[in-house]
Amino acid sequence: MAQYFRSGDKVNLDQTEVEISAENGLEFKENQVIGIYIPPNVRFFSGKESRLSFDVALSPDTSGDFGATALQLDGTIGAQSLFSKCRIYAGNRSQLIEETDAYDVNVGVKYAYETNDSIRNKRALTEGCGAYLPECRCTTGCLKSNQANVMCNPYFEQRFHGENRLTGASGKDTQAIGDKMQKAHIEMPLHMGCFANNSKAFPNVLTDGIYVELTCNPAVKVMRTLDTVCRTRGDVYNNPMFNGANTTGTKWDNADAARTKIFIKNDVNMQVDAQHCPFVVGEKLGFFKANIAGTKEIAFDGGNVPVITEITTAGGEIAITFAPACKPATAGDNIDPATDDVFIYSLSLDQAGTYTPSYTISDVKMIVHQVNVGADYESGMMAKMKQGGVIAFDIPSVACLKTSLLKADRQATVNLSMDHAKCRSIISVPTDANVYAGKDKINSKGTYKWFSDGEGNVAVDYLSDSSGLTGCGNNLNSYNYQLNGLLVPSRAVKTAKSSTAGSGGIDGEHTLEIEKALLGAGIVPLSFKDYKKNFILGRVLAMDQNTVYDGRGVDTRLLLDYGGTQADVQMLWCHFIYHIKTLQIRGEGLQIEN
Repeated sequence: MAQYFRSGDKVNLDQTEVEISAENGLEFKENQVIGIYIPPNVRFFSGKESRLSFDVALSPDTSGDFGATALQLDGTIGAQSLFSKCRIYAGNRSQLIEETDAYDVNVGVKYAYETNDSIRNKRALTEGCGAYLPECRCTTGCLKSNQANVMCNPYFEQRFHGENRLTGASGKDTQAIGDKMQKAHIEMPLHMGCFANNSKAFPNVLTDGIYVELTCNPAVKVMRTLDTVCRTRGDVYNNPMFNGANTTGTKWDNADAARTKIFIKNDVNMQVDAQHCPFVVGEKLGFFKANIAGTKEIAFDGGNVPVITEITTAGGEIAITFAPACKPATAGDNIDPATDDVFIYSLSLDQAGTYTPSYTISDVKMIVHQVNVGADYESGMMAKMKQGGVIAFDIPSVACLKTSLLKADRQATVNLSMDHAKCRSIISVPTDANVYAGKDKINSKGTYKWFSDGEGNVAVDYLSDSSGLTGCGNNLNSYNYQLNGLLVPSRAVKTAKSSTAGSGGIDGEHTLEIEKALLGAGIVPLSFKDYKKNFILGRVLAMDQNTVYDGRGVDTRLLLDYGGTQADVQMLWCHFIYHIKTLQIRGEGLQIEN
């Protein structure tokens, strides 16, 4: 009985943090690969407490006919969007421990569903994600935006920063956008089995160290314009509203002389002073009359486009000066602020040519949370291993299988190679595979429409601001997974309400299925706000934390039914297989069991 109640050995842990720089460069740009080697002298580390640290600076393109506009990284996943693939090798750099293709899409699922206000604000502070800011809120009934922050955005300076908040030291803003952009410091977790996905200390000494390899995304895939200057993304009612030309409250009339100054209403969308204005010097402006049925874009005489030369606060309102002098082209384009609701948006990217912004990642370091277990414990473990013992270490990993599907396909069977011994869950994300010009992807022009008000109001058609990163419902009617000929669940899961842009409904059974799949994947489903914006399918394979599903040799298929409605866009499906890998560490070397 004494042996039964005997407690195990106690180990006192000493914890420190070690900074390890990237070894293959000081700066990195799109499509380049970052390599970081964590040597075996960092013998054990806590991956959950470790983080990737770097600075990132965005550079807009103002060449050719393009005007200036403020840019930021994706509002949902922030700096995580910079990386398309993550690989982790053993210290010999030839034995692959784990790999996640479409790393950004996988993180997009986690950050869309495992989120609340506290988590979102923390990610905004450390990972460069967007956050809702009351000082930049919409007051006309729009969706809450996490891409409208002009007061404390990490990617560009606040207007009149450190000066008088109304007018600045010079009384006006004439600063070019290139001078306003700034480096954002990022410290983000790596959502891999050796790091943030694992709560256990990783035995780095037993793998002869590890080598982390990150592939950088193209710039046009990760950058976004502000929601409050965008006309094509969705809610134009979120933008500043016109309140007079030349003087406050004055009509902009075709019969009058051309004007070079306009005012913005200070009681709409928090445009109380120039510091809140989302436009920048050099931005090209467009005007949308929202109280006329259908689309009414204001045209100007001679085809001119107003280009901002200075922004200031005058008479309690934001005053924007521009060139060349403009006036409405016809009487039908006249604007009366007393009767017309005219919202202002950016035309900077709506120009001919190829828009080529860039970003620079610098000072890349892995901050490794080292755990010292003591020499006695470590020598005892090594001795047991050399005497024929085996150390088995489990890491929760994510494999990505990709399949393509044409939008014309009404019925589809997708074969999945789920060749893993310890599977836990499948999550399938139908990303938009259409090819868009870079400027259209950044500005959401012509991208996938994930929601419409159903009344034909083009001002509230919500288009995707993360094409290629998030799932598209695409009018999917129902789906099943099939395991060795067995349908799971036995009846098709209906998705028509959740997947259709014109529907405001949600399918309860579909929500239940993805909730279970997220839990099986280790993602806590705290929010379903983005169930349309980031549409996913899922099937849990092992609900209990102590059970797994052997997927080796199992004929696995996804059965899709689009019914009588064609999909809206071509699709590249990313099927994430959440599973557990086992590292078998013996005296003669490392063996990885998938």
